[in-house]
Amino acid sequence: MTHTQTELDLAPKRQRLYVFDGETYDRRQDSERLSRLLDRVREFTVGTGPHTLAEIHAACGGTEASCSARLRDMRKEGYEVVRVRVKHGGGLYTYEVKRKDGE
Repeated sequence: MTHTQTELDLAPKRQRLYVFDGETYDRRQDSERLSRLLDRVREFTVGTGPHTLAEIHAACGGTEASCSARLRDMRKEGYEVVRVRVKHGGGLYTYEVKRKDGE
């Protein structure tokens, strides 16, 4: 089954807030929004095969850059994020997220 944005839980009842960093990050303005996006990206990508950033963006919202940043966050959490260059894709990559041990 392919996830779409309407199938993903866009407003969880009890949102887990994650710790982010960066020069322009403002916890009060960004924490909840980025945490929700991270949860959506995780739900859409983990164990579901390779996806382009455009596919992740279309399913999860945010911008492609923000979705890419959430994939980096997942690497920091211990997920294996495999990036593969698409043949004849002109610089296009797919991303496959593998489950962490114990999931």
